[in-house]
Amino acid sequence: MAKFTTVKLNIKDKLETFSIHYTQKEGFYIKDFPDEISTMTGFRFSHYQEEEKLNNAIYEGLLKYHEMIKTKKKVIAYTFVMTADLGMHKTSEDCYRGFKTWVPQIFQSHSLRSESSGRGFSINWKILLEMSSDKVRYYSVNEEGKAGRKVNVSNWQKVDWTPEREQAFRGIDNSMEMLAMRIVKILGSKKELLEMIDNKMKLLS
Repeated sequence: MAKFTTVKLNIKDKLETFSIHYTQKEGFYIKDFPDEISTMTGFRFSHYQEEEKLNNAIYEGLLKYHEMIKTKKKVIAYTFVMTADLGMHKTSEDCYRGFKTWVPQIFQSHSLRSESSGRGFSINWKILLEMSSDKVRYYSVNEEGKAGRKVNVSNWQKVDWTPEREQAFRGIDNSMEMLAMRIVKILGSKKELLEMIDNKMKLLS
């Protein structure tokens, strides 16, 4: 593998040196170029048969990358998903019509699970990076705090991230786990279940 040339590039106001190589298998490629740039911009930086085309990709990719990170911010995306049995009015077997009044409008267009029976629900949330150039895109956050893979959360609600808001969502997770533990404990013991029912005790209070 012979080094073809060396280039200096400005990445986030820091001048860095990279080397461009060529092999028959890889074509022209730039070595050790940040994966985040390719992930966010969609540009590839290898497998070019002409060095000029690689240089153009690097130039266009960096332009788009720097434009995107100007508006980068951390957000919490969340959604609420439930069965039709829980959130809709049942008119007949496997037929439902209209949401119940307690279901917010924002969740009525996309909140139903594929299965309709049972009274189940889930709350999903993620911490993401929001960036935009020509349009808004969302990316997972890797261990280094950089952009990972692009994710589709078009139907999810978003709020700006703060430590307090993240802690609030983690609190929801903990509360749901505690509720599930209480339900499973009761339903997991027929003796305890029947004793509570027969003694007119509230199963959940």
